[in-house]
Order: sequence, then C-alpha cells, then structure tokens
Amino acid sequence: MKEREISLLDLCVEILLHWRSIIVVMVIGGVLMGTFSYVQSVRNAEVQKLQSNTEQLEALLTEEQLEIVKLAVAHANLLEQYEKYQKESVFMQLDALNVPTAEVTLWITTMGETDAEDIAAVYENLIKSVECYQYLAEKCDVDVNMGELISLDNYTAEEMNNSSNVAVTSNVAVTSNVAVTSITATADNVIKVNILYDEEVSCIALTKALVEYIENKQMELSSKLGRHDVTILGSNVGTDFRKDVLEKQTLWLDKIASLRTSCTKEQSALSGNTLAYFNLLMAENEITAGEETVTTTPIVISAPGISMKYIVLGMLIFAFLEVFILFIAYTMNNKLRETDEIQEIYDITQLGYVKYEKKKKIFGFVDEFVLKLRRNHKRVFAKDKAIALATTAVNLAIRKTDADVICLAGCDLQGNTMELCNMMKDMLSKERITVNILDNVLYDAEMMESLAEAKYVVLVATVGFTMYEEIARELELMERQNIEVLGCIIVE
Repeated sequence: MKEREISLLDLCVEILLHWRSIIVVMVIGGVLMGTFSYVQSVRNAEVQKLQSNTEQLEALLTEEQLEIVKLAVAHANLLEQYEKYQKESVFMQLDALNVPTAEVTLWITTMGETDAEDIAAVYENLIKSVECYQYLAEKCDVDVNMGELISLDNYTAEEMNNSSNVAVTSNVAVTSNVAVTSITATADNVIKVNILYDEEVSCIALTKALVEYIENKQMELSSKLGRHDVTILGSNVGTDFRKDVLEKQTLWLDKIASLRTSCTKEQSALSGNTLAYFNLLMAENEITAGEETVTTTPIVISAPGISMKYIVLGMLIFAFLEVFILFIAYTMNNKLRETDEIQEIYDITQLGYVKYEKKKKIFGFVDEFVLKLRRNHKRVFAKDKAIALATTAVNLAIRKTDADVICLAGCDLQGNTMELCNMMKDMLSKERITVNILDNVLYDAEMMESLAEAKYVVLVATVGFTMYEEIARELELMERQNIEVLGCIIVE
C-alpha cells in the first residue's frame, strides 16, 4: 500500500459539506457569548452602582485601606497642582542662562531719633507685601505671582566700601525736602531689590511701578515713623545668568518627578474596591483655580445589554473550532474516501464505482454545488447504470480467465453494499457465472475457509466504512492463498 496524499481541494470540500453544522455551532457560539456579555454587563452595572456610592465603598474597606486611598488622592491632587504651576508660572518658564533682571538700590536716611535701620526694615516688609504685588500687577497689567519674581539682597561691608555702589546712576529717583543729617550708607539702611521677568520691557515697567509705590509709601510713612528720605542709588536692567533661578527650577522639577513616581506606585497598588474608591474620590474632587472650578467627569452607570462584539467573537471562535475539528477528523480518518484512487494506492483495477442516492437534506442544492468542486474531473452515473457497468466489467474479467466461479469478498458488507452484491450475483448468474459472497472474510473463520477453493476474487469496499488497512490485509490474504484479485468495486 502506497502512502496517501491529502488533497487540499478535497479537504476544503469536506469542510464545506459540513456547512450546516458550522452554522449551528456559530449560532451556539453567538448565543453563549451574547449571554456571557449580558451577564458581564449586569455584573459591571452592579459593581458601578456600588462604586458610585462612597458610603458603601467605605464600609467595605478597612481603616488601613481608607488611609492608603486618601493618601493616594492627596498626592494625585498635589501632583496636579505642581504640574499646573510648572506650566503657568512665569518663573518656571524663565531661561536661567538669560534672565532679564532689574536691580533697584534704595538708601534710607533719617533725621532725628528714628533709626534708619528700623525704617529700612519697614520698607523691606512693604516691598514683600501682598499690597505691593497687587499694585505692581495692576500698574503693569500682569496676572502673575510677583512674590517669586521679586527678591531682596543685603549688601556686605565689602560692597558698601565700593564707591560705585553708592553713586546715583539712574534718573529715576524719589526726592524729598527733608534735610538729611545722616548721609552714611551702611548695609543696614540700604535695600537692593531684584526684579525678574521674561522680557526686559516688563522689567523696566515693573521697576518704575516699584519706585512709584515706594514714593507713595514714603510720603505716607513720614508722619508715622518720623522724617526720613528714600534715595535711589542705582537702577539698571540687563540679562544675566541666574544660578539661583536654575537651582530653584531644578529643585521643583525634581519634586514633580519624585511625586509622579510615588503617585504611580500608589495607584498601581490599588485594585478592586480600593481602586473604585480612589476613582470615585477623584471624580468628586473639585479643583479651584481662580474663579473657575474644574470638575472631573462622574462615574456613568451603564445599563445591562448584549454586546454585538461578543456575539461576533463567539461565532468566529466556535466556527474556527468546528473547522479545526473537521480538519483533525479528516487527517486522522483511516477509512476509504470518495476521492481515493484504488489503482494508485493498491495497484489493483477499479472495476466500478456505484453511488447510491442519499436522503435529500434541506438546501440540498448547496451540497450538490459543493460536490461539483470535487467531481469536476469525473463522470457520475446513476445507480442502475453504474451497477450494470460494474457487472459488465466483472463479466469481461472472468471471461478472460475461462472461469465460471468468482467470489465477491469484503468486510462488513451491509446495507447498500450487500444489495449490490446480490444484484451482481443475479445478473452474472444469467451469464452462467456462479458468484459467492464472502462477508467479513478477515474476521469470519467460516468465510476464510471458503477461500480454499476460490481462484478469482473481486474485492468490494464501502466509502466511509472500509478501512485502508482492511483492503491491504485482504490483498495479503489473497496472495497467500494464490487467489488472483481481478479488481475492486467501490460503493458509496
């Protein structure tokens, strides 16, 4: 027996012939997956309903879990505020290598018993006050945090000894009619103000506004603190590298990165009810920025329903499984197929192929169309004509041997196959040829003994019932008994 080859066309036809079972399986898969999707949606709706109620979730969590979630929420809110500050702050957008900077040096002098150092301390507090920041913002029409853009520096003794530090270098000055008795500038009564901004023009405008603010306050405070004078020793604007700005920006970015890492770890550790509680708190959280209030989207409870995606997925998966099972069954099949060529497999003549009409199925025309793909190179005859042709072929083969006795042998000759044998027996008897039907010749001892007197035999095989191994063993048996095999008849 030669090796059998699997025909791809025959495999496809075999699968297509099971289109009814594939459709049934697809419907079952769609129903099952649709039911599964509905059950899942019901559960999700229940979970969402539970998760939308803060009190119910809190009752399900332990004190430790509540603290963990609240800490994660606090860090998430803090991170959002830090990132918002980084994006909106003028200070964080400055280029530390080229920072527009304005420097204003104020000299406080007094007359009488009032100490100049005390009055200078009052002016330092005024310059760093919210009132001053608001005045500058209104005058220059800017909406920024002035507190981080204005700083005060103290002079050292070495700087005070430098004459250039006490020379009046600007035409912007506060004048007063107060007689100055103390004209010595010291580190305690000299104030150096630094103003940073992203443009030099804005720095100049802020400097003029600050001087104007100091002038107004000097006139107001003279009656309260005693007579004193404020002199502008220096006022200039330029671009410079600011190491302090770079250090503060780097420190702030490090804080954001560290906080973002902590938030990621904390939120990844949440799951189930803790994660739901976290999402609920974040949804209920309101972040106020100025006059605007931004509220995150609340949890939406979806109604239970059937997902079409699950239905299609179930149909495809079950159809694939059915096709896979059919493929395995086809490749593992060890029984005779309709497309098998007996002569190529066993080197014996195929004397006939008889096809019995099967019971018609619903939409049988689809099966006929599919079968045409398999029989496109074969002629298919009606049962009666096929039997007549097979009988004639057997008759011709016998007459060449001058014998008048022949055996029809096979395994499990039942139903249509046994009917064929009986019909051929009757037809050949009219030609004075005796036909012996040997059923289960491999498994029935009595039938096997009947081969002792046989000289010629025709094998009969049934598609889908007769195994390849059985035909091979029958041929070996005939060879041992010196019985000539005239050919084989296939019954479908």
